[in-house]
Amino acid sequence: MDEIFDGSRIHVATGSAPPTHLLEALFDVRDRFTRIDIVLPYTLEHLPVFKALGEPFFLSALHPAGAVRSLVEHEDVEVLQCSVTQWDQVISEDGPRPIDFSFVQVSPPGPEGKVSLGVNGGETAQAVRRAPFLIAQVNPQMPYTFGATELNLDEIDILVDGEEKLIAQPDIIPDEIDLRIADHAAGEIENGAIIQFGIGTLPKAILDRLHDHKDLGVHGGMVSDPVIDLMESGTVNGSTNRLDPGLVVAAGGLGSLELFEWMHRNEKLLMAPASYSHHPSVLGSHEKFTAINSAIEVGLDGSTNSEWVAGKIVSGPGGQPDFAMGANYSKGGRSIIAIPSTTKGGKISRIVRELQAGMPSTLPRYLADVVVTENGVAHLKNRPLPERAKSLRNIADPTFQKLLR
Repeated sequence: MDEIFDGSRIHVATGSAPPTHLLEALFDVRDRFTRIDIVLPYTLEHLPVFKALGEPFFLSALHPAGAVRSLVEHEDVEVLQCSVTQWDQVISEDGPRPIDFSFVQVSPPGPEGKVSLGVNGGETAQAVRRAPFLIAQVNPQMPYTFGATELNLDEIDILVDGEEKLIAQPDIIPDEIDLRIADHAAGEIENGAIIQFGIGTLPKAILDRLHDHKDLGVHGGMVSDPVIDLMESGTVNGSTNRLDPGLVVAAGGLGSLELFEWMHRNEKLLMAPASYSHHPSVLGSHEKFTAINSAIEVGLDGSTNSEWVAGKIVSGPGGQPDFAMGANYSKGGRSIIAIPSTTKGGKISRIVRELQAGMPSTLPRYLADVVVTENGVAHLKNRPLPERAKSLRNIADPTFQKLLR
């Protein structure tokens, strides 16, 4: 940690592989500093530096979900308002939060003499090339993946050994509502589509409903366990992907240990920087690019809020605006928002008359396309507001349909 100077801003790769050994070492010498800024993307677990917020660590959250969600109201935590494709601009030399260092995990060197960022492509693949100084923790448990994750050893300033388990996600079981939503959503995905999907029980349920589809491709953010089965069955084969034929294109990996093993030296997987995995101009060049995401609530005009609940931040825009815009540009593209019609317990409708004043519109109404609940499908793209409102009321929970008139 001798290279770190007071006032440094450090990008930390997180997701399934935060460099915990490096962060513990930084925490141990915290008394040397009056202020160290930490820039974090999506973070799954609490990190050592969280134990000393303000003394001396300050957090800039690019995506305030996961482990950061409980910290967003802390005075020494800020939430940056940007989508995934904008993250690189934020940490660039001319951006509002330029970085001095990047802390990452890498695999051991492969036969090519390179190391790999493994499960972390996306913004991490860009940050390591932005940072003036790169410190990498070599973890034998990190899979070697191909693409933007590969680094020559001379691109790394300091290498340290540090074996640790990657963060694996527990098996998730969709409930009855998820399965009903998945049935409707799967019907909106055409054969030959290039799909993008999120993480959680609902995306899993939708992906599990796609085994009767043909010639699907994957291009997006996180790759997860259901993709393994879809590839092995031939449902996902990338045959219609004109940019990267036969490949799955992803920014990261989030799932089980089996997924990480599947990612290791898998030549069918291309790990991409966010400028490629998420950029609307790239996504829009696919035919039938189909984005499948969720939201907290949808207004009758089609606008969606995916970031705030009861006046509190629970997430960020993430890649959702990028994917929706990419689907809009794509010939035959679709942007699907899949949500339960109510919150758990059925007490609050997630189809609302309008987004609350002060709530962000993660997707504005002009990007509205398809909304799916367990009650059906609403097609909104290029429809007038009264028609949109009628379609959305029809897929709301029956208890609330009259209240939405």
